[in-house]
Amino acid sequence: MNSDNEIILLDQEARKQIMEDFEHNFLVEASAGSGKTSCLVKRMAALIKYGRFTVEHIAAITFTRKAAIELKERFQQEIERELQHTDNPEEKNFLFQAITNIEQCYIGTIHSFCARILRERSIEAGLDPTFKELNEVDNILLMEQAWERYLSNLKIEDAARFKNLATLGIQIQDLKESYKKLCQYPEVEPIYKEVVSPKLDSALSKLYSFCDEAKQFIPDEEPERGYDTIQQAILQVNKLKSYPPYLEKDFYKVILLELFNRDSVKSGEIVLKRWLSKEKAKEYRDRLLPELKTECIVPAMERWWEYCHSHTINLIKPAVDYFEQLKEKNSLLNFQDLLLKAATLLRDNPEIRRYFQQKYQTILVDE
Repeated sequence: MNSDNEIILLDQEARKQIMEDFEHNFLVEASAGSGKTSCLVKRMAALIKYGRFTVEHIAAITFTRKAAIELKERFQQEIERELQHTDNPEEKNFLFQAITNIEQCYIGTIHSFCARILRERSIEAGLDPTFKELNEVDNILLMEQAWERYLSNLKIEDAARFKNLATLGIQIQDLKESYKKLCQYPEVEPIYKEVVSPKLDSALSKLYSFCDEAKQFIPDEEPERGYDTIQQAILQVNKLKSYPPYLEKDFYKVILLELFNRDSVKSGEIVLKRWLSKEKAKEYRDRLLPELKTECIVPAMERWWEYCHSHTINLIKPAVDYFEQLKEKNSLLNFQDLLLKAATLLRDNPEIRRYFQQKYQTILVDE
């Protein structure tokens, strides 16, 4: 506090700069409730008061409609307050004109701002001028509808693809979240490459040899606190390896390999006192098991998942394309479309970019 008991904030100089320095752009970082929006409102009013811009040349961006309504109210109140407290005729005129034309000041969400740009130059953007905006709920419903329609068509036209996925151990319902993720980020191109089915027999043979040897050091009677993680995996491999599907189908072979590729065995979880030979158990833990995983199991699993990945992406991508086609056919844009298409329009058209630079000469963003 100063001598008159006036509170002086530690960042008072920074706040003053925001209100008075119009030659620089500012990025303001501060905690919630510290006055960022208040500073933004005061800067907007100061830009009007000192004749830097008129309201129609100012755009203030928020991220929710509620915040936009509140910001609009606070801006008008600040303009009215400044009008009451200034005796400068020029400033009064600037502020009065702002009050009169305040509806011409754009204050709204980033998505609405992009929609405004696209509607004004819809032809150049390649859009139907009467396009509709999809809210989050409707976008999700359309996404679900596109997925179900695509799968229904696929079952009729290419049933073999369903069967192929089943042989890989992939369930269609497990791909839905990946489909949604790709729909949400249409600008991201998934990376994948076509690969041939990996040969798993070599890795499986080494795994069998490891388990056959290790089995002799596992007690027949389960220890009081149970078999450790590796013992359980070894016993399960020895039990399942003679079962016909595990000898014939790659998916079942992968199940056996995956027993030694889980997070729980990354550190070689072996409890020495539960083995018949602590020395041998220690050798498994410190050398043999890490070597088996690093040189054999992990490379085989990576090749397998790469092979599966190409098949899943080849099925999901057409579904994403179908979703995009549905939106285009019905002249619908979701929030992501508004952002991407507005950015593309401004980036690729210098004349349009200059036009909007003149129309919105200053932009303020309230995060």
